[in-house]
Amino acid sequence: MAAVQAFTPLADIKPFKTHWKIQVKIVHSWTQYTQFTGETVEMVLADTAGTLIHATVKKPQVSKLQRFIVSGEWRIIEHFTLTKSTGKYRATKHGFKMSMMEKTVISRTPAVSDDIYVDLANFPDILNEAGLSENILIGTSS
Repeated sequence: MAAVQAFTPLADIKPFKTHWKIQVKIVHSWTQYTQFTGETVEMVLADTAGTLIHATVKKPQVSKLQRFIVSGEWRIIEHFTLTKSTGKYRATKHGFKMSMMEKTVISRTPAVSDDIYVDLANFPDILNEAGLSENILIGTSS
């Protein structure tokens, strides 16, 4: 009988390999278009410890993976790359950003928790002495 590989917590994943296996909840997803990357599907994922990470599905993988990307659902994700999370508008505080690749597998799994996994900024952190902080992403609802 084959041994079952345990899930790696999001806090422990590092970019030195691509064969990670994580169990996450899709907290939020959206489609994004830029001239540099074209159309992508962006997600914020959370594990049971409440760690959040930003993930991207680039255009070549969208048709293969999009049916598994349902906000509020739990998924198992295997084989992905990690890059340093940089830039002015970061979706999470995690030091890395996930990118799905051709070998990425996303599979369904029963719900592990009903938690909503949000990480809200304190108002004083958003509005500092110099005015509005441009390093905190502020969402709006329509």
